[in-house]
Amino acid sequence: MAAQNIPSRRYALTVEVETSPAYEFLISLCVFNDACVDFHSETTYDIGKAWFDDVRAKASPELLENIEQFSFHSHEVWEHVFGLAYNCPPPRDVPTPGDC
Repeated sequence: MAAQNIPSRRYALTVEVETSPAYEFLISLCVFNDACVDFHSETTYDIGKAWFDDVRAKASPELLENIEQFSFHSHEVWEHVFGLAYNCPPPRDVPTPGDC
């Protein structure tokens, strides 16, 4: 059997980078929830422990409880919401995904 010459194959690759407040919000939820599950992970993020403390201080106890209950102690649940944000029409701000 002859070996395939993979390097000679050329495929066009298009990369599209898109930013939006909804994406940033979801990433923040993933990071915050990751730290809620494992407090040691706060030190692994470049944003620093002060960011986590600030979020906890600004968020209501009800909001923090809802985040914990909805996420089932896993930050990965928030990653599945990115598709909803992506499928919403621009400006893809924070209120928009709930309106789609």
